[in-house]
Amino acid sequence: MIEVVSARHDWFEKAGFALRRKNGGTPDYIFLLFHQPMELMIGDTLMHTAPDAFIIYDLDTPQYFASRNADLRHDWMHLRGDVAALLAECGLEFDRVYYPDITSAVTEGVYNIERELFGDAQFKTELCDTYVRQIFYKIARAVSSNEPRSVVPANVRESFTSLRDIMLSDSSKRINIKDAAAESGLSPSRFQALYKDIFGISPVNDMIRARIERARNMLTGGNFTVEECAEALGYTNVYHFIRQFKKHTGVTPGKFAGRQ
Repeated sequence: MIEVVSARHDWFEKAGFALRRKNGGTPDYIFLLFHQPMELMIGDTLMHTAPDAFIIYDLDTPQYFASRNADLRHDWMHLRGDVAALLAECGLEFDRVYYPDITSAVTEGVYNIERELFGDAQFKTELCDTYVRQIFYKIARAVSSNEPRSVVPANVRESFTSLRDIMLSDSSKRINIKDAAAESGLSPSRFQALYKDIFGISPVNDMIRARIERARNMLTGGNFTVEECAEALGYTNVYHFIRQFKKHTGVTPGKFAGRQ
């Protein structure tokens, strides 16, 4: 269990703020995510971080950080309990700077913890533990990813979301990447890269998953045969449908229908 002793999201300090704890100063693990460049001491090394730097100080680790030229905004938590085991599970290290590039997700997680921590609702301790683990799992996944993340403007994201809604509204139609890209004013390769960056999946695989989900719904009621389901979803080859269904669900459509 992870115990959250204290937490604040998007916490503000004026420019020039500095904190120094020569011997750690607390019995807690200190979680920090800075939203702007910082002056940071790790061991005997003074470093200057880029924005969105994350670090978690081990127990009794000397601490020093300062925001010399700008107001400081950061998310922070004081943690106790199974923190070392959680870091080991995530493949992360104490007293090391990471750049997970998921600042908004971390801030939202710390916000949820802060609300629970200062409330009196049932299961608040358990929920705080869950939120902390979610934050660390997301950081670990972001840090370990080798795929560069691009910043997608809001208007582009909205345009892709509308296009995706149209694409997935009729699973019987095959997606034409070239036409979809042209409609967005992009090359096919750029269209596919942006689509995956926004939705976490390629447009083709997104359509396949939508088809399989609709197939599951059709087969659940027992009103469609496997052949009828395949035809309704635009498959010209029923065996291709069966292979894709099994790949994504672990069973053939016939066995899936028989379980319902």
